[in-house]
Amino acid sequence: MLIKKIRDVPSSLKYETIAKPIINQVLHSNDDLVSDDYYNFDCKKHGFYLISKLFTYNDNRMLNLAIKVMNMLNLWNNKFIVMMIVKINPTTVFENASKELKRDREIVLEAVGCNPCVLKYLSYDLISDRAIIMKAMQINGLALKYASKELQNDREIVLLAVKNNGTSLNYTNIRNDREIEMEAVKKNGLALEYVSHHLSNDKEIVLTAINQDLNAFIYASIEIQNDRELVLELVKKSAWIFQFASKELRGDREIVTEAIKRNAYCVYRHVSKELRNDRQLALIAIKQHASLLEYASEEIRNDREIVMEAIRRDEQTLEMASDQLKSDKSFLLEIVQQNSQMLEYFSDELRNDKEFILELVKKSASTIKYASYNLRNDREFILKAVKLNGMVLKYATLFRNDREIVLESIKQDINTYEYASRDLKKDREVLLEKLFN
Repeated sequence: MLIKKIRDVPSSLKYETIAKPIINQVLHSNDDLVSDDYYNFDCKKHGFYLISKLFTYNDNRMLNLAIKVMNMLNLWNNKFIVMMIVKINPTTVFENASKELKRDREIVLEAVGCNPCVLKYLSYDLISDRAIIMKAMQINGLALKYASKELQNDREIVLLAVKNNGTSLNYTNIRNDREIEMEAVKKNGLALEYVSHHLSNDKEIVLTAINQDLNAFIYASIEIQNDRELVLELVKKSAWIFQFASKELRGDREIVTEAIKRNAYCVYRHVSKELRNDRQLALIAIKQHASLLEYASEEIRNDREIVMEAIRRDEQTLEMASDQLKSDKSFLLEIVQQNSQMLEYFSDELRNDKEFILELVKKSASTIKYASYNLRNDREFILKAVKLNGMVLKYATLFRNDREIVLESIKQDINTYEYASRDLKKDREVLLEKLFN
């Protein structure tokens, strides 16, 4: 009678006359909690549809409300409404339904058809039900994880699972079955991780996996990873693969060259010790990423041309040069002549070397900025420096009021007058030097 009356109510009035009063009565709520935006339902079949509709919203507040309504009306043991809800939200049903309905085969089959992962809520006899597991495998092979041990090792079920999701191979003890493992890698190359040791050396299976996902190479057997022809072909597609090649192939010059050309950053640090002493390969790598100088041999890091190439791209790579090169004054002078700021990366010992700094000052006055604190505050040293390059006064701020230093500076470069102190700019001797220089 009630259902008939509900059906007779015009659609436009069903929310106000049926839905809202029922929910408000159950929850003792008010219009603020139950708004038209949230609960504007349409009863197509019967009153229970109102509640089942709550489960369709992707909103935790709505879901909690729906569960509360079901609990208060004691509806979790009502097969009709549970069957309706299981099509919408099977997980919630198996978290809340009565024990009896959780074991109802019809409900279980309906739930598994919507979300196979509800298998984890089922009793042992249900996860041992072949028909239920078969249905689950057709939708999500990974649900094999929740099947009984017996069915996890059922060949037909496992074959169905891996055809749906190759990595479900992880959930069975069936191994050395070529058909199953081939189907697994066809679907997902990374399933090669779970292939038996014997078949991980099967070139057809490995190639199938790699064609599906290049990253599968990391799970290939040592024998396959040592296959020169295969590795050479793969590094041409993805240099990243190189790091997983055998030790022997990481010392193969042709393979290394192909890989470095494509991505030196991923490759060079994994190259054999012998080839990290190869000058040509080092240049290719450093031209891509100067910081790779760090992984080169001592001999390469002592090579003036290669280190200079790295420094041109990244000044900080000077720190990666050999100790011998970092102590070579002629090399360091060459660097500073190209970029005076490089002095910042020199050793404290060199920055405190008077002869070395004075040699640099001849070429660029700005190098005095990077001299040691002691030298920058040494009057005699600064006097020698301005005699070589008057523009040193620009950077020797502590001595701009020193008449002798200022006079020597102006003798060298009249433009340095502007860096003299205010007092010395008015000094008769300084002004005469400026006028008659």
